Amino acid sequence: SQDELLEAADRNEKQQQGGGGGGVQERIEKTIQLEETDSKRDVLAGTVFAPKLVLRCRKAGPSDIKFLRDFEGTKHGKKLGVYAEATFVGPKVHSVHRLKRETRPSERKKGLLEHRVKPGPDPAREEQQTKWLTEQEIEKEAYQPSTSWIESGSGDLGKLYVEIIGCDGLPNLDIGLGTRDKSDPFCTIIFEDAIASTEVINDCLSPRWMPWSQRAFVFRVEHMSSQLLIGVFDYDNPTVNPHDAIGRVSIDTTNFRNDTVYILHYDLHTSTLNENRETCGRLTVRVRLDSNLNPRNALLSSMRLPTQNYINVAQKTAFKNARFVCSGEEDMNLLDIDAIKSYRQELMDYKGVLIYIFDAVKIVILWRGHFDVSFWKLKLKLPLHSITAFLMGIFLVENYNLIPSCTLFCITWLLFATNEERHRNPSPWMGALTIREMWYAIATGKIWQETIVADENKPLIEKYEATRAERLKDIEGQMKKQQETSERTNSLFKYEEEETAVNESQTDITTKTGNFSLNPLKPVLLPIQKILGSVCVGLRVGRSILTWDESFYAFIIAHACLIAGIAIIWVPWSWLIRWLLRIVVWVCLGPWFGYTLDFCFVRKLERHSSTTLFHRFEKSLEKTIEERGANLALRKRQAAINKENALKLRSVKQYMFGNYIVRVPRFKEYRWTDVPRPESTATPVEPGYSNVVITDRKHGQRLVGDMIPVWGDAKELSISQVDAKHESLQQQLGRGVAENVIAPGYGAIDTVAKPFIGVASRVTKPLVGSISSARTKAMDKVNPMKVFKRSYHG
Repeated sequence: SQDELLEAADRNEKQQQGGGGGGVQERIEKTIQLEETDSKRDVLAGTVFAPKLVLRCRKAGPSDIKFLRDFEGTKHGKKLGVYAEATFVGPKVHSVHRLKRETRPSERKKGLLEHRVKPGPDPAREEQQTKWLTEQEIEKEAYQPSTSWIESGSGDLGKLYVEIIGCDGLPNLDIGLGTRDKSDPFCTIIFEDAIASTEVINDCLSPRWMPWSQRAFVFRVEHMSSQLLIGVFDYDNPTVNPHDAIGRVSIDTTNFRNDTVYILHYDLHTSTLNENRETCGRLTVRVRLDSNLNPRNALLSSMRLPTQNYINVAQKTAFKNARFVCSGEEDMNLLDIDAIKSYRQELMDYKGVLIYIFDAVKIVILWRGHFDVSFWKLKLKLPLHSITAFLMGIFLVENYNLIPSCTLFCITWLLFATNEERHRNPSPWMGALTIREMWYAIATGKIWQETIVADENKPLIEKYEATRAERLKDIEGQMKKQQETSERTNSLFKYEEEETAVNESQTDITTKTGNFSLNPLKPVLLPIQKILGSVCVGLRVGRSILTWDESFYAFIIAHACLIAGIAIIWVPWSWLIRWLLRIVVWVCLGPWFGYTLDFCFVRKLERHSSTTLFHRFEKSLEKTIEERGANLALRKRQAAINKENALKLRSVKQYMFGNYIVRVPRFKEYRWTDVPRPESTATPVEPGYSNVVITDRKHGQRLVGDMIPVWGDAKELSISQVDAKHESLQQQLGRGVAENVIAPGYGAIDTVAKPFIGVASRVTKPLVGSISSARTKAMDKVNPMKVFKRSYHG
């Protein structure tokens, strides 16, 4: 009844005002009474199998009413992704003039050619200054700081600054009759719940994105394990053909230091799974972590698992791009025999780990030194692992109570050893944060900066890679010999087994049908493929922790095991186990237990008739079914709530951001780790360094709330609070307060809207550029408060 719904809504409102939250009171379950019931289900009626009607209710505010009205209007118009432009930065396209020449002899520098600058000259300078530049001048200009940035995402841990500098050696996917018909590259970037694209550079196989173009992005970081995913595409008319994928790369920023500018060069690949990946060009990016990203907070944030993010887009072409950026050319939802073979080969490759385990055991047993120690002028290598194993063995032999503690200590020992082994790699890009660095970050909230020059340790890296490749070749050779031996053994009995099978089959006298039949394994292979994929992903995540790719998780697990081992080191495990077994033996196996059980229970049951026993059995059965039904009802109710939330979130995300959904990898789930090329560099900068001017802000796609979800990157304000602040904001803008708040690196609206910073500043277009033009844009084109209210209502 309506009164019942209003009463539930009133309870929910009071609970919310009291600070208790109203999630439980919003949901009402009503059992449906069936006209005809099944006698077999009478016992289960009213429990888990009874059909139910589920309602959710709360009092609607003005924002809810407006949202539903807008939703009804768009639903009748069959529109989805009504707020897609508020979260999605699409590729910026320029028209192509085929008659315009691309190169000309330089008038300033004799003997050199000048190239037309793409996508266009710098609008802040005279056109002739940047319309034609030589190749060296274009390269130099591309590395200049970007003049406009687009901010996106929902995190609050810190900020990640990304600039797409250029690409080299891209394949030509637009081969036509004209010599100038070349690929039109652009990049799509995905980070957590944000997606953005650069401008399109027409007809160029080695594009350079200029500082004044759409190439610079600021992503708000939620978790340090998130990966920066970049894909390069050849632009085509989306109404005719989808964009052609050129290559992709995943950049792991977990071990990056803040206040350090990284210029990274990566090889592009199309596959994330195949063993022999072909290089499809190179990508150059510039990355920097915000100086306000506190390493201590980053480590504490790793105490929780990262959020599972999904990207919604409104167009099918954008969906294909996003899926390629996240998972490469493989589509794991389709049956792919090559994928199954790749999974099998990946699992077989883990056999090679046994060789490394054998090497580690050899180092421990043979007391080979590995830990460098300097004593005056002497440099020694201590066999630290051998000493640790020897001392642990001595204590275990004398005291078996230490087995649980030593087991935990071994986990810590293993992670410390892998961290040490990782730093033996001479490549600076293969290093991880050291344990000492992490403790320094916990104590001071800072982290040591690093400097990496181009081609650092290149001879050592080449030697290390050659040695490693030779070792892997030996491992493959040993595995191949084992396989050949097994095949040779099987071939000895192959003929006899085949002859025996033929003789056995000839005893069947039934009529044989035709050979045509559907493959019965076809519906089975796809589930097997998905299971193998899940197993491989789990192993990859475990490998990333063991090898310190997930350095924060490895640090936490190592020290948690160390602390737990110390905490239980004084527990007398042998004494507890001994007395527990004594109690079991003396209580359960003695004659008193048997006689007591016989006289008190067994003989009483034997005296009763079979009818009485049957009634007791039925009552026991009813009680068991009732208990299991109650437990199953709780599980079913929780599963139903989770399903309702997921379906509602999916529907609202489709309505707000687009119909197509792509899953963003949550952990290090790729088979191959993309490592920067040797010419990459890392340069420390002064703390607080910033030359960033935010010219546009986009929402992340994270939504919070059950019934009508709202933006996850903004505070949730009531409509009365919005109206109260509206007049104050308009007065401030009218008096020109914006003139005093534009600062390098931030948009003006951040300070203008300081009373509700994090809300209006993330959903309004910032006031940038010159003071007068910024205020003109804000007052003439956009009413910031209306934009905020419209976005909040959605």
